Amino acid sequence: MADVGRPAGRSRGSAFLIKTGPHAGKYRARKTVTDAWGNSQQLEAQAATKGKAQAALDAKVQAWKSSHVKPAKRQTFATWSENWLSVLETQGTRTKTKKPMALSTVRAYRSTMKNHLIPHLGKLPLSAIDVPTVERMLSAIAATESKSSPGALLGPDTARKALAVLQSCLTDAAHMRLIPENVARQVSPPEPPRRSETWATPERMREVVRALLAEVAPENAYTEPTGAGRGSRSARPRPWWEFRSVLAVLILTGARPGELLGLRRDHVEIDDDGEMFIGLSWQLEEPDWKCSCGASCAKPATCSNRVMELLPSNEYARIVGTQPGDNQGEPIATARVLARPKSDAGDREFHAYPDLRAAMELALAQPERWGLVWENRGQPLTESTLRRAWRDLAAAFELGDGSKPYDARHSFIDYLHLRGVPIEIAMSMVGQSSQQVHRGYRTAQKRAATRAGTALLSD
Repeated sequence: MADVGRPAGRSRGSAFLIKTGPHAGKYRARKTVTDAWGNSQQLEAQAATKGKAQAALDAKVQAWKSSHVKPAKRQTFATWSENWLSVLETQGTRTKTKKPMALSTVRAYRSTMKNHLIPHLGKLPLSAIDVPTVERMLSAIAATESKSSPGALLGPDTARKALAVLQSCLTDAAHMRLIPENVARQVSPPEPPRRSETWATPERMREVVRALLAEVAPENAYTEPTGAGRGSRSARPRPWWEFRSVLAVLILTGARPGELLGLRRDHVEIDDDGEMFIGLSWQLEEPDWKCSCGASCAKPATCSNRVMELLPSNEYARIVGTQPGDNQGEPIATARVLARPKSDAGDREFHAYPDLRAAMELALAQPERWGLVWENRGQPLTESTLRRAWRDLAAAFELGDGSKPYDARHSFIDYLHLRGVPIEIAMSMVGQSSQQVHRGYRTAQKRAATRAGTALLSD
């Protein structure tokens, strides 16, 4: 162990002559620095002379001071969260990505912040938020009764979402050196309830597609007549049959619902070989109205100065009419707009293989006013209508009470995996840029591995 000499003074630290060891004859300067939270760190430097060692140590201390966490005792969580959400709308998170976020994602963040995080943490200084505080908040959220459904508990899913938003918020605060560390990262999320798979297997989805593309409507494609006299009506197509083309394309592409609803007819192309390609590069969004007149508007949706509430960071395209003598060149009057996907992976072309092409031709044969592939009574087809049609489809083909349109994406990725499609190609087909996210969709992995094993045993 090296021997040390007399300290060189307390104010600038201590400098010692190293008498033994590999660095004998040099000077080592040391100083202990402490931040506002009581965390200590020892800095040291060594050089041939005492002055040079002290100068090197002073440079390290100055570098530490410049990177020192800024005291945030006067800044509350509510103040920081509002600033964070404003930047989120224009730049995205400071640490994860500089790409703009989807409007629906920002809405979800704002809703979680307003309804769950601010009531529990809003008045606390940022530096006062610790692990026990976050754990108590999550317990309170999970045990709070929902206002929309009296007597119903919010449960662990809501608490998990609240923790995810808090972690993202505090990560940016730590990145800005407003807090020494993100304590929310040290909290384990509530355990989610065990759920069985709610989406149908790829084989079952293929059976549904065959029914959707049938030339002759099956018996359950129409509702029963409702008697005679006033108020009676004849048989009408059920939602799953009325919107069968978009439901079939949803299953056959694994695309996100918004991507299909925002598909324009001029993005469906036929190449020189007669092959059809679908360009998925925009998605339909339904923003809220806001009043731009500067006054307090009770009904911004009907205000003459209303504008759609869009994110300044994203790229949008107005939906414009295409019919001469009707609406050609006129922008749509409803709150509908096309938005670019949130990542470059979402901009892709999809080859229309035979079943998919048959479904697309069904859709393109329908009348249109706004240049979109799917419209409903002269307006763009919305996600709420698509969800209603999917629920009707799930009931007609017994896909499960909890089935939803996004289940088609899970089943399609399962299908690609079972057919042995390489993960890079599968990711490009469904517009995903993260292998970790993609693997989360592949719920049939264990089943496929079992099949491979039994195939080897049967040889």
